Amino acid sequence: MFRESEDYNTVTGSEVSAFGMPAGVWSASGVQRLRARDDQQLGNRSQVACYQGNSSCLPERTWKFLEAGLRQRFEALAAFLQHLSTEQRLPQFLQQLNSAALESVCRQWVLPLGDLKAQNIPWTWFGATDLVLEADGSVVVMDQDFSHPSGLERLVHQHWKSTDDAVDCIRRALFTDPVGGPVTKAAGSRQVVVLDPGFSGATFRGNEFLARCLSAQMARSSDLIVEQGEIFVRVSGERRPVGTLIRRIDDELLDPNCFRPDSLVGLPGLVRSWKAGQVSVLNPPGSGLARLRCIGRLVPLLIREYLGQEPLLESAEVYECSDAQKLQRVLAHPQHFAFRTDDPLHPARPYFGSMADAVEYERVVSRIVRSPLSWIARPLLIPNSGRRSLRLFGTLQGSFRLLPAGLSRNCQEDGGASLLISPSESISTLW
Repeated sequence: MFRESEDYNTVTGSEVSAFGMPAGVWSASGVQRLRARDDQQLGNRSQVACYQGNSSCLPERTWKFLEAGLRQRFEALAAFLQHLSTEQRLPQFLQQLNSAALESVCRQWVLPLGDLKAQNIPWTWFGATDLVLEADGSVVVMDQDFSHPSGLERLVHQHWKSTDDAVDCIRRALFTDPVGGPVTKAAGSRQVVVLDPGFSGATFRGNEFLARCLSAQMARSSDLIVEQGEIFVRVSGERRPVGTLIRRIDDELLDPNCFRPDSLVGLPGLVRSWKAGQVSVLNPPGSGLARLRCIGRLVPLLIREYLGQEPLLESAEVYECSDAQKLQRVLAHPQHFAFRTDDPLHPARPYFGSMADAVEYERVVSRIVRSPLSWIARPLLIPNSGRRSLRLFGTLQGSFRLLPAGLSRNCQEDGGASLLISPSESISTLW
Protein backbone atom coordinates (compact mmCIF):
# COMPACT_ATOMS: atom_id res chain seq x y z
CA MET A 1 0.00 0.00 0.00
CA PHE A 2 1.07 3.61 -0.37
CA ARG A 3 2.85 5.19 2.56
CA GLU A 4 2.17 8.86 3.23
CA SER A 5 5.89 9.49 3.77
CA GLU A 6 6.93 8.28 0.27
CA ASP A 7 8.73 10.91 -1.80
CA TYR A 8 6.96 10.59 -5.15
CA ASN A 9 8.96 13.45 -6.64
CA THR A 10 11.87 11.05 -7.21
CA VAL A 11 9.93 7.91 -8.06
CA THR A 12 9.83 6.35 -11.52
CA GLY A 13 7.00 4.25 -12.86
CA SER A 14 8.62 0.92 -12.09
CA GLU A 15 9.52 2.03 -8.57
CA VAL A 16 5.94 3.02 -7.79
CA SER A 17 4.82 -0.39 -8.98
CA ALA A 18 7.27 -1.95 -6.52
CA PHE A 19 5.64 0.05 -3.73
CA GLY A 20 2.34 -1.66 -4.36
CA MET A 21 0.64 -0.17 -7.44
CA PRO A 22 -1.67 -2.75 -9.05
CA ALA A 23 -0.17 -4.81 -11.83
CA GLY A 24 -0.78 -3.40 -15.30
CA VAL A 25 -0.73 0.23 -14.25
CA TRP A 26 1.40 1.15 -17.26
CA SER A 27 -0.54 -0.92 -19.76
CA ALA A 28 -0.70 -0.20 -23.48
CA SER A 29 -4.02 1.57 -23.01
CA GLY A 30 -2.28 4.20 -20.94
CA VAL A 31 -4.81 4.02 -18.08
CA GLN A 32 -3.38 4.83 -14.67
CA ARG A 33 -4.75 3.04 -11.61
CA LEU A 34 -5.00 5.22 -8.55
CA ARG A 35 -7.22 2.84 -6.59
CA ALA A 36 -6.66 3.37 -2.89
CA ARG A 37 -5.70 0.16 -1.09
CA ASP A 38 -5.71 1.37 2.45
CA ASP A 39 -9.20 0.31 3.55
CA GLN A 40 -8.78 1.82 7.00
CA GLN A 41 -8.20 5.34 5.70
CA LEU A 42 -10.84 5.13 2.99
CA GLY A 43 -13.44 3.48 5.19
CA ASN A 44 -13.57 0.36 2.96
CA ARG A 45 -14.73 2.39 -0.04
CA SER A 46 -14.00 1.11 -3.53
CA GLN A 47 -13.79 4.58 -5.06
CA VAL A 48 -10.68 6.71 -4.98
CA ALA A 49 -12.71 9.81 -4.07
CA CYS A 50 -14.92 10.14 -1.01
CA TYR A 51 -17.89 12.36 -1.86
CA GLN A 52 -19.33 14.67 0.76
CA GLY A 53 -22.15 16.88 -0.46
CA ASN A 54 -20.84 19.41 -2.97
CA SER A 55 -17.19 18.41 -2.53
CA SER A 56 -15.03 15.32 -2.78
CA CYS A 57 -11.88 14.24 -1.02
CA LEU A 58 -8.89 12.40 -2.44
CA PRO A 59 -6.54 10.60 -0.06
CA GLU A 60 -3.19 12.26 0.53
CA ARG A 61 -1.23 9.53 -1.24
CA THR A 62 -3.35 10.06 -4.35
CA TRP A 63 -2.55 13.78 -4.29
CA LYS A 64 1.13 12.87 -4.01
CA PHE A 65 0.87 10.55 -6.99
CA LEU A 66 -0.93 13.19 -9.06
CA GLU A 67 1.64 15.77 -7.98
CA ALA A 68 4.49 13.52 -9.14
CA GLY A 69 2.78 12.79 -12.45
CA LEU A 70 1.98 16.43 -13.17
CA ARG A 71 5.49 17.49 -12.19
CA GLN A 72 6.79 15.20 -14.94
CA ARG A 73 4.46 16.80 -17.46
CA PHE A 74 5.33 20.38 -16.50
CA GLU A 75 9.08 19.70 -16.62
CA ALA A 76 8.96 17.75 -19.89
CA LEU A 77 6.87 20.38 -21.67
CA ALA A 78 9.18 23.14 -20.40
CA ALA A 79 12.19 21.23 -21.76
CA PHE A 80 10.46 20.73 -25.11
CA LEU A 81 9.55 24.41 -25.48
CA GLN A 82 13.06 25.43 -24.47
CA HIS A 83 14.54 23.13 -27.14
CA LEU A 84 12.14 24.47 -29.74
CA SER A 85 12.95 28.08 -28.88
CA THR A 86 16.73 27.68 -29.03
CA GLU A 87 17.11 25.09 -31.81
CA GLN A 88 14.30 26.47 -34.02
CA ARG A 89 13.26 22.97 -35.06
CA LEU A 90 11.66 19.84 -33.68
CA PRO A 91 13.92 17.41 -31.82
CA GLN A 92 14.98 14.42 -33.89
CA PHE A 93 12.81 11.90 -32.04
CA LEU A 94 9.71 13.94 -32.94
CA GLN A 95 10.74 14.51 -36.55
CA GLN A 96 10.69 10.75 -36.97
CA LEU A 97 6.94 10.73 -36.29
CA ASN A 98 6.30 12.48 -39.65
CA SER A 99 3.33 14.35 -38.17
CA ALA A 100 2.01 17.06 -40.46
CA ALA A 101 0.03 18.67 -37.63
CA LEU A 102 3.08 18.76 -35.36
CA GLU A 103 5.31 20.23 -38.06
CA SER A 104 2.70 22.85 -38.92
CA VAL A 105 1.97 24.13 -35.40
CA CYS A 106 5.66 24.24 -34.45
CA ARG A 107 6.50 26.16 -37.62
CA GLN A 108 3.78 28.68 -36.80
CA TRP A 109 5.20 28.97 -33.29
CA VAL A 110 8.88 29.32 -34.24
CA LEU A 111 8.61 31.88 -37.03
CA PRO A 112 6.97 34.79 -35.12
CA LEU A 113 9.16 34.47 -32.01
CA GLY A 114 12.46 33.92 -33.80
CA ASP A 115 15.57 32.72 -32.01
CA LEU A 116 15.39 32.94 -28.22
CA LYS A 117 18.80 32.85 -26.57
CA ALA A 118 17.56 33.14 -22.99
CA GLN A 119 17.88 30.04 -20.84
CA ASN A 120 15.53 28.79 -18.12
CA ILE A 121 12.46 30.54 -19.49
CA PRO A 122 9.54 29.60 -17.17
CA TRP A 123 7.42 28.12 -19.96
CA THR A 124 5.14 26.19 -17.58
CA TRP A 125 5.14 28.74 -14.76
CA PHE A 126 1.40 28.34 -14.11
CA GLY A 127 -0.86 25.74 -15.66
CA ALA A 128 -4.25 24.07 -15.37
CA THR A 129 -4.69 20.38 -16.14
CA ASP A 130 -7.96 18.62 -16.99
CA LEU A 131 -8.12 14.92 -16.15
CA VAL A 132 -10.90 12.37 -16.34
CA LEU A 133 -11.35 10.35 -13.15
CA GLU A 134 -13.27 7.08 -13.19
CA ALA A 135 -15.16 5.79 -10.17
CA ASP A 136 -12.57 3.02 -9.73
CA GLY A 137 -9.67 5.50 -9.68
CA SER A 138 -8.50 5.31 -13.30
CA VAL A 139 -7.25 8.70 -14.50
CA VAL A 140 -6.07 10.07 -17.86
CA VAL A 141 -4.93 13.60 -18.75
CA MET A 142 -7.24 15.20 -21.31
CA ASP A 143 -6.02 18.81 -21.71
CA GLN A 144 -3.51 21.28 -20.27
CA ASP A 145 -3.40 25.07 -20.55
CA PHE A 146 -0.21 27.05 -19.99
CA SER A 147 -1.14 30.27 -21.79
CA HIS A 148 -3.79 31.69 -19.46
CA PRO A 149 -5.22 28.98 -17.16
CA SER A 150 -8.72 29.69 -15.91
CA GLY A 151 -11.13 28.53 -13.21
CA LEU A 152 -9.06 29.31 -10.11
CA GLU A 153 -11.65 31.81 -8.92
CA ARG A 154 -14.35 29.12 -8.86
CA LEU A 155 -12.78 27.68 -5.71
CA VAL A 156 -13.85 30.75 -3.74
CA HIS A 157 -16.86 30.25 -1.42
CA GLN A 158 -16.85 26.53 -2.22
CA HIS A 159 -13.64 25.54 -0.47
CA TRP A 160 -12.93 28.64 1.66
CA LYS A 161 -15.17 30.77 3.82
CA SER A 162 -14.14 34.08 2.25
CA THR A 163 -12.31 35.48 -0.75
CA ASP A 164 -9.52 36.77 1.50
CA ASP A 165 -8.97 33.26 2.89
CA ALA A 166 -8.84 31.83 -0.61
CA VAL A 167 -6.40 34.47 -1.85
CA ASP A 168 -4.11 33.94 1.12
CA CYS A 169 -4.08 30.13 0.83
CA ILE A 170 -3.58 30.09 -2.95
CA ARG A 171 -0.85 32.71 -2.77
CA ARG A 172 1.08 30.67 -0.18
CA ALA A 173 0.49 27.36 -1.96
CA LEU A 174 1.35 28.42 -5.53
CA PHE A 175 2.84 31.87 -5.78
CA THR A 176 5.27 32.21 -2.85
CA ASP A 177 8.85 31.00 -3.00
CA PRO A 178 10.39 28.86 -0.22
CA VAL A 179 11.80 31.90 1.64
CA GLY A 180 8.42 33.60 1.74
CA GLY A 181 8.72 36.08 -1.10
CA PRO A 182 6.38 36.35 -4.10
CA VAL A 183 7.53 34.44 -7.18
CA THR A 184 6.52 37.45 -9.31
CA LYS A 185 8.59 39.97 -7.38
CA ALA A 186 10.11 42.73 -9.50
CA ALA A 187 13.35 44.54 -8.82
CA GLY A 188 13.22 47.89 -7.06
CA SER A 189 10.09 49.91 -7.70
CA ARG A 190 9.04 48.02 -10.81
CA GLN A 191 5.40 47.02 -11.00
CA VAL A 192 3.77 43.62 -11.45
CA VAL A 193 0.75 43.87 -13.77
CA VAL A 194 -1.85 41.47 -15.13
CA LEU A 195 -2.55 42.21 -18.78
CA ASP A 196 -6.29 41.74 -19.27
CA PRO A 197 -8.04 41.93 -22.67
CA GLY A 198 -10.86 44.09 -21.30
CA PHE A 199 -12.62 44.83 -18.05
CA SER A 200 -15.98 43.79 -19.51
CA GLY A 201 -14.83 40.42 -20.88
CA ALA A 202 -15.96 36.99 -19.74
CA THR A 203 -12.54 36.27 -18.22
CA PHE A 204 -12.29 39.47 -16.17
CA ARG A 205 -13.46 37.93 -12.90
CA GLY A 206 -10.86 35.18 -13.05
CA ASN A 207 -8.10 37.58 -14.09
CA GLU A 208 -8.97 39.94 -11.27
CA PHE A 209 -8.82 37.08 -8.77
CA LEU A 210 -5.40 36.01 -10.08
CA ALA A 211 -4.18 39.61 -9.74
CA ARG A 212 -5.23 39.58 -6.08
CA CYS A 213 -3.35 36.30 -5.52
CA LEU A 214 -0.23 37.84 -7.06
CA SER A 215 -0.62 41.28 -5.44
CA ALA A 216 -0.53 42.66 -8.97
CA GLN A 217 -2.26 45.53 -10.74
CA MET A 218 -4.85 44.95 -13.46
CA ALA A 219 -4.10 46.71 -16.75
CA ARG A 220 -5.21 46.81 -20.36
CA SER A 221 -2.91 47.45 -23.28
CA SER A 222 -4.13 51.07 -23.35
CA ASP A 223 -2.74 51.50 -19.81
CA LEU A 224 0.76 50.45 -20.91
CA ILE A 225 3.46 52.28 -22.84
CA VAL A 226 6.57 50.90 -24.54
CA GLU A 227 9.49 53.32 -24.83
CA GLN A 228 12.97 52.22 -25.92
CA GLY A 229 12.15 48.68 -24.91
CA GLU A 230 10.97 49.65 -21.42
CA ILE A 231 7.34 49.06 -20.47
CA PHE A 232 5.52 51.53 -18.24
CA VAL A 233 2.06 51.44 -16.66
CA ARG A 234 -0.03 54.50 -15.89
CA VAL A 235 -0.91 54.66 -12.19
CA SER A 236 -2.71 57.74 -10.78
CA GLY A 237 -1.31 59.96 -13.49
CA GLU A 238 2.22 58.61 -13.09
CA ARG A 239 4.22 56.31 -15.34
CA ARG A 240 5.81 53.46 -13.43
CA PRO A 241 8.18 50.86 -14.91
CA VAL A 242 6.89 47.29 -15.24
CA GLY A 243 9.15 44.44 -14.18
CA THR A 244 6.77 41.48 -14.54
CA LEU A 245 3.73 41.15 -16.80
CA ILE A 246 1.28 38.28 -16.34
CA ARG A 247 -0.47 38.00 -19.65
CA ARG A 248 -4.09 36.85 -19.88
CA ILE A 249 -4.29 37.22 -23.66
CA ASP A 250 -3.85 34.47 -26.21
CA ASP A 251 -0.51 34.20 -28.03
CA GLU A 252 -1.78 35.33 -31.40
CA LEU A 253 -3.29 38.51 -29.93
CA LEU A 254 -0.50 39.35 -27.51
CA ASP A 255 1.65 41.60 -29.71
CA PRO A 256 0.44 42.91 -33.11
CA ASN A 257 4.07 43.53 -34.13
CA CYS A 258 4.85 39.83 -33.72
CA PHE A 259 1.62 37.89 -34.15
CA ARG A 260 -1.71 39.01 -35.60
CA PRO A 261 -1.41 42.64 -36.77
CA ASP A 262 -5.15 43.22 -36.33
CA SER A 263 -5.08 42.58 -32.56
CA LEU A 264 -6.78 45.35 -30.59
CA VAL A 265 -5.99 43.97 -27.13
CA GLY A 266 -2.25 43.25 -27.46
CA LEU A 267 0.71 45.49 -26.64
CA PRO A 268 2.94 46.43 -29.63
CA GLY A 269 6.59 45.83 -28.79
CA LEU A 270 5.97 43.50 -25.84
CA VAL A 271 7.69 40.46 -27.37
CA ARG A 272 10.77 42.50 -28.34
CA SER A 273 11.07 43.87 -24.78
CA TRP A 274 10.68 40.36 -23.40
CA LYS A 275 13.34 38.91 -25.71
CA ALA A 276 15.70 41.73 -24.73
CA GLY A 277 15.24 40.84 -21.04
CA GLN A 278 13.68 44.19 -20.13
CA VAL A 279 10.48 42.64 -18.82
CA SER A 280 9.49 39.21 -17.55
CA VAL A 281 6.33 37.80 -19.15
CA LEU A 282 4.37 35.02 -17.45
CA ASN A 283 3.26 32.76 -18.97
CA PRO A 284 5.83 33.47 -21.72
CA PRO A 285 4.79 34.14 -25.32
CA GLY A 286 4.53 30.81 -27.11
CA SER A 287 3.55 28.74 -24.08
CA GLY A 288 0.11 28.31 -25.64
CA LEU A 289 1.65 25.69 -27.92
CA ALA A 290 1.60 23.23 -25.01
CA ARG A 291 -2.20 23.24 -24.84
CA LEU A 292 -2.62 21.83 -28.35
CA ARG A 293 -3.92 18.29 -28.29
CA CYS A 294 -1.45 17.10 -30.92
CA ILE A 295 1.28 18.15 -28.44
CA GLY A 296 -0.49 16.83 -25.35
CA ARG A 297 -0.63 13.29 -26.71
CA LEU A 298 3.17 13.29 -26.98
CA VAL A 299 3.90 14.26 -23.36
CA PRO A 300 4.62 10.66 -22.24
CA LEU A 301 7.23 10.46 -25.02
CA LEU A 302 8.68 13.82 -23.95
CA ILE A 303 8.96 12.57 -20.36
CA ARG A 304 10.91 9.50 -21.48
CA GLU A 305 13.25 11.51 -23.71
CA TYR A 306 13.88 14.60 -21.58
CA LEU A 307 13.56 13.22 -18.05
CA GLY A 308 14.59 9.60 -18.57
CA GLN A 309 11.56 8.43 -16.56
CA GLU A 310 8.45 6.40 -17.18
CA PRO A 311 5.36 8.66 -17.22
CA LEU A 312 3.06 8.26 -14.25
CA LEU A 313 0.09 9.81 -16.08
CA GLU A 314 -0.83 8.99 -19.64
CA SER A 315 -2.46 11.33 -22.16
CA ALA A 316 -5.81 10.74 -23.80
CA GLU A 317 -5.66 8.90 -27.09
CA VAL A 318 -5.72 11.34 -30.01
CA TYR A 319 -5.95 10.79 -33.78
CA GLU A 320 -4.76 13.64 -35.97
CA CYS A 321 -7.22 14.30 -38.78
CA SER A 322 -4.34 15.52 -40.96
CA ASP A 323 -3.14 11.92 -41.15
CA ALA A 324 -5.11 10.51 -44.10
CA GLN A 325 -4.82 6.89 -43.00
CA LYS A 326 -5.92 7.58 -39.43
CA LEU A 327 -8.77 9.78 -40.64
CA GLN A 328 -9.96 7.05 -42.98
CA ARG A 329 -10.05 4.52 -40.13
CA VAL A 330 -11.89 6.95 -37.87
CA LEU A 331 -14.49 7.87 -40.49
CA ALA A 332 -15.13 4.19 -41.12
CA HIS A 333 -16.60 4.00 -37.58
CA PRO A 334 -17.63 7.57 -36.67
CA GLN A 335 -20.11 6.36 -34.05
CA HIS A 336 -17.17 5.46 -31.81
CA PHE A 337 -15.39 8.83 -31.91
CA ALA A 338 -15.63 12.47 -30.93
CA PHE A 339 -14.22 15.19 -33.21
CA ARG A 340 -12.74 18.28 -31.59
CA THR A 341 -10.52 21.18 -32.57
CA ASP A 342 -6.81 20.69 -31.91
CA ASP A 343 -6.70 23.96 -29.96
CA PRO A 344 -9.20 23.78 -27.06
CA LEU A 345 -9.25 27.59 -26.74
CA HIS A 346 -10.47 27.91 -30.33
CA PRO A 347 -13.34 25.49 -30.05
CA ALA A 348 -16.01 24.54 -32.52
CA ARG A 349 -19.04 22.54 -31.53
CA PRO A 350 -17.71 19.03 -30.82
CA TYR A 351 -19.14 16.10 -32.73
CA PHE A 352 -20.03 12.97 -30.74
CA GLY A 353 -20.61 10.10 -33.15
CA SER A 354 -22.87 8.10 -30.85
CA MET A 355 -25.40 10.97 -30.68
CA ALA A 356 -25.14 12.59 -34.12
CA ASP A 357 -27.39 12.25 -37.14
CA ALA A 358 -26.45 12.12 -40.83
CA VAL A 359 -26.69 15.88 -41.27
CA GLU A 360 -24.29 16.58 -38.41
CA TYR A 361 -21.92 13.93 -39.74
CA GLU A 362 -21.79 15.49 -43.21
CA ARG A 363 -21.27 18.93 -41.70
CA VAL A 364 -18.32 17.94 -39.52
CA VAL A 365 -16.69 15.89 -42.29
CA SER A 366 -16.92 18.92 -44.57
CA ARG A 367 -15.20 21.10 -41.96
CA ILE A 368 -12.47 18.52 -41.39
CA VAL A 369 -11.78 18.20 -45.11
CA ARG A 370 -11.47 21.99 -45.41
CA SER A 371 -9.01 22.24 -42.51
CA PRO A 372 -7.70 18.82 -41.41
CA LEU A 373 -4.82 20.31 -39.40
CA SER A 374 -7.33 21.98 -37.07
CA TRP A 375 -9.12 18.80 -36.00
CA ILE A 376 -8.46 15.70 -33.92
CA ALA A 377 -10.52 12.63 -33.01
CA ARG A 378 -10.86 10.89 -29.66
CA PRO A 379 -12.43 7.53 -28.85
CA LEU A 380 -15.75 7.72 -27.04
CA LEU A 381 -15.81 6.19 -23.56
CA ILE A 382 -18.23 3.63 -22.23
CA PRO A 383 -21.04 5.53 -20.43
CA ASN A 384 -20.37 5.72 -16.70
CA SER A 385 -22.26 7.92 -14.26
CA GLY A 386 -19.32 7.91 -11.83
CA ARG A 387 -16.91 9.56 -14.27
CA ARG A 388 -15.80 13.12 -13.43
CA SER A 389 -13.64 15.77 -15.04
CA LEU A 390 -11.04 17.25 -12.68
CA ARG A 391 -9.14 20.51 -13.05
CA LEU A 392 -5.94 20.87 -11.04
CA PHE A 393 -3.61 23.87 -10.83
CA GLY A 394 0.16 23.84 -10.55
CA THR A 395 3.23 26.06 -10.91
CA LEU A 396 6.81 25.34 -11.95
CA GLN A 397 9.42 27.94 -11.12
CA GLY A 398 12.44 26.32 -9.53
CA SER A 399 10.29 23.59 -8.01
CA PHE A 400 6.86 22.19 -8.83
CA ARG A 401 3.84 22.91 -6.68
CA LEU A 402 0.34 21.49 -6.93
CA LEU A 403 -2.56 23.32 -5.31
CA PRO A 404 -4.21 20.79 -2.94
CA ALA A 405 -7.66 21.80 -4.17
CA GLY A 406 -9.31 21.56 -7.56
CA LEU A 407 -12.55 21.60 -9.50
CA SER A 408 -14.78 18.65 -10.30
CA ARG A 409 -17.53 18.65 -12.94
CA ASN A 410 -19.36 16.44 -15.37
CA CYS A 411 -17.38 15.36 -18.40
CA GLN A 412 -18.49 14.76 -21.96
CA GLU A 413 -18.71 11.51 -23.89
CA ASP A 414 -14.99 11.37 -24.69
CA GLY A 415 -13.93 12.34 -21.18
CA GLY A 416 -13.24 15.96 -22.12
CA ALA A 417 -14.74 19.22 -20.94
CA SER A 418 -14.60 22.83 -22.08
CA LEU A 419 -11.34 24.62 -21.31
CA LEU A 420 -13.19 27.83 -20.41
CA ILE A 421 -15.65 27.20 -17.58
CA SER A 422 -18.87 29.16 -17.99
CA PRO A 423 -20.31 30.96 -14.93
CA SER A 424 -23.46 28.84 -15.14
CA GLU A 425 -21.65 25.49 -15.23
CA SER A 426 -22.19 23.29 -12.19
CA ILE A 427 -18.91 22.89 -10.28
CA SER A 428 -17.96 21.06 -7.10
CA THR A 429 -14.65 21.17 -5.26
CA LEU A 430 -11.96 18.55 -4.92
CA TRP A 431 -9.57 18.60 -2.01
